Amino acid sequence: MIGLRRGIAVLNVLAQRADGGSFTELQRACSNLAPPTLSRLLKALASERLIEKRAADGRYVAGPELFTLARTVLGLASARDLVQPSLDRLADLTGQSSAYFERAADAMVLVAKREHAQSWNYLPVGGTHPKITRNGFGQVLLAQMPAPKLATLLDKTQEPLPTARAAFLKRLARIRKQGLFVERGEAARALVRIVAPVFAGPQGPFAGAIGITLLKGALAKPEFAACKPRVREAARDATRRMETKCPT
Repeated sequence: MIGLRRGIAVLNVLAQRADGGSFTELQRACSNLAPPTLSRLLKALASERLIEKRAADGRYVAGPELFTLARTVLGLASARDLVQPSLDRLADLTGQSSAYFERAADAMVLVAKREHAQSWNYLPVGGTHPKITRNGFGQVLLAQMPAPKLATLLDKTQEPLPTARAAFLKRLARIRKQGLFVERGEAARALVRIVAPVFAGPQGPFAGAIGITLLKGALAKPEFAACKPRVREAARDATRRMETKCPT
């Protein structure tokens, strides 16, 4: 019971702080717990994905599982449930593995996927991918961030940018304007990704990134060109599904 109360105290602190908390801040807020005790508690919460430790600055923030629990308690469908039909249709139409990612601090979390055996295999659902700046899904996520928050993330990240910072910012601006990004294997030269943004309804806030990953040369040019409008349509379909059931 003591451990449960301490865990709830940590979650309450992080729920009230959009920018999370450092180890020292959490220690003060939780009745000055002994550092070894707090360290074990944070590791336990992180292992259950209730919290996450940002690699960029070492601060702790609410994790994806906490948001999933909140949706369940409120009777709201999870983002995974909402976008899965869009992913299934996209994978069926293109013959390629599809996925939907959301940003979590300075990384990205795989929320849902649909894989084809002969195509690309993603990390497990719920897994965190740290290379947000060098991945097509990640760059779509970054492109939708407010400029001040994006600048802070880029200042703190230890992940090398694929290009010079000025050029990278121009790329993100182009992604945001076009609403579609085709990544030709920057992080992995044998891969190609086509990714589009998803919003919580047509007039809602940004939610995540949906797209496909394929092996370079897997499709002829006409088939590859046909994938682009299909990814756009999948993003529009997911946006419509997210409108009324996904919290903002």
